[in-house]
Amino acid sequence: MKTLSLSVFQKSKDSFYFQTFESKASNEIKFKLINFKDNQLLGIMTESRVIENDKAGKDMVDIITTQIPVDNKKNTHNMAIEVYKIK
Repeated sequence: MKTLSLSVFQKSKDSFYFQTFESKASNEIKFKLINFKDNQLLGIMTESRVIENDKAGKDMVDIITTQIPVDNKKNTHNMAIEVYKIK
């Protein structure tokens, strides 16, 4: 089972908030970016995979999570790197 999610920081007039969009059936995430200031996209994409295993005759589950900072500007300060402590 795979889950793909995109968590973005959005600015709407005088508010700043965090919103997550998710897809379990596709490699695509459809969302509407609401950012009245400058149409900047800042966030993090996370892919989580659950793989069932049979190790040494025992039912096991491997969980693999990959996090990738995303943005749409050439030079940016992506807050997700600090929030999620990505190295």
